[in-house]
Amino acid sequence: MIIFGGIDGTGEWGNDDYAKSFEFSNVTQLYKGWNEGPRHYVRGPWWVGDWTRVYANEMFKFVMSKWKAGETAVFLAGYSRGGAAVIEVAKWLKAEKIPVECLILFDPVDRSRTVGNNLDWSNTPIVDTVKNVIYAKRDPATKSRESFGNCGTVLQNPGKTTKFFKTFFATHGGMGGTPWLEPEIGFINEGIPDFKTHVTRDMDVLGCVEVREWAFDVVRYVLWECKQRLSQPAVNPIQTPVTTPIPGRPARIHIVKPGDWLSKISQTYYGDINKWTIIYKANKSVIGSNPNLIMPGMQLVIP
Repeated sequence: MIIFGGIDGTGEWGNDDYAKSFEFSNVTQLYKGWNEGPRHYVRGPWWVGDWTRVYANEMFKFVMSKWKAGETAVFLAGYSRGGAAVIEVAKWLKAEKIPVECLILFDPVDRSRTVGNNLDWSNTPIVDTVKNVIYAKRDPATKSRESFGNCGTVLQNPGKTTKFFKTFFATHGGMGGTPWLEPEIGFINEGIPDFKTHVTRDMDVLGCVEVREWAFDVVRYVLWECKQRLSQPAVNPIQTPVTTPIPGRPARIHIVKPGDWLSKISQTYYGDINKWTIIYKANKSVIGSNPNLIMPGMQLVIP
């Protein structure tokens, strides 16, 4: 069972109007397409006030109600201030000893610099119990929503969290799957306080498509890895490989860390990602039949 929770971006106060505006947002589409387990969607915050924390609390309670240790993984997605909210959720879950398999962030902002919000938190680090982060960010050259800034920029422990990161030439709206669709001649004008961008309507639609294609592809990859792991029997992390190294060469042992994969380990020891098969053949009794599935704590002989 894999839990999904999504919190969308800032929008209209009325729920009907909001739902219409965000019908095709990235977070909405992930939510609608999720069939791996329990799912929950939360509309994004209103323009003012600390609604980010309110909606984060709703998502936290949902995950807590569905979590089953050893059987469950958690995917959280957020756009704009919804991204800030799921970062907070991951922090609260860490306190409950619940890890997050994947944090999917579409141009997250906490808007702590925006006058009137009076937030008591800003740019919370992504905690080290988050295994993967998928981070799509607007290119600063777009000049879109410059007053917002970004959050989620700091990893508590880069050695424990794998970060997939890419910038895109799209407005802040386009990053969330809600590109600028109003008639516009020339560059898009987002109004107060940032006004004109360096993005045309056509450029925004194209950037929006590129964000979705990239992010959803990475989500599918991380989800596949997660399902593979959950389907395997538990691995004894202190298991010792029965394979011996090449005669005459000193034994080297690599202890698998989060974010490791065989080609990465091969690059580290041999300077060549294509020599991963050497490591796999020497450790097949430990790894099993799937070379793409290695677990933290495994001890691998490096021939």
